[in-house]
Amino acid sequence: MPDTPNFSITYPCMDAAINCNDFAELATDVESAFVVVDAEAAATLNLPYARIGAAQANPAFGVEAIMTYGVIPASDYVNGITVNSGAGTMTIVTPGVYQASAQNLGNQSTLTITSQRLAVYVNGVLQVARKYRGTNPATDFVLSGTYTANIGPLAAGDVVTFRYLWTGTGALSSPAGASVVLSFLTTP
Repeated sequence: MPDTPNFSITYPCMDAAINCNDFAELATDVESAFVVVDAEAAATLNLPYARIGAAQANPAFGVEAIMTYGVIPASDYVNGITVNSGAGTMTIVTPGVYQASAQNLGNQSTLTITSQRLAVYVNGVLQVARKYRGTNPATDFVLSGTYTANIGPLAAGDVVTFRYLWTGTGALSSPAGASVVLSFLTTP
């Protein structure tokens, strides 16, 4: 019996004697092909993506700190990227170019905030950063904002972190907060 070039489906052919076992083999091969096609469709429809609320409790003045994720609530979403919440890392599973987005949530100091910076690192190397200049007294509107940048190509196993740095006086009046997103764009 011949096989198809794709998925190696063995099918009955008029040249040979055909019996019920031939159709059973055809059915089994077709079912196996469906499993492969369903897996490919799922991978295509569910591209790697993570949207997480990030925080850094009491970051010291002038010291860059990795933002961690704590417990990921149902309102956040992770698919196809390995997230270590306590370490604040996102490990790439699917190689490719990714889009990193970050929204600073307008943090406040007990005295002043001169600037805040939210940066994206890959394997400990700075990729992109956005600095928010402050005013005295600090206001949420001046110190908040969103940015997006493409990073990569990233390899499987690369580790992405979002880091927070602030300058000013006093101490932050609450944990530094941000919303961070990492989404797959294309293969390299």
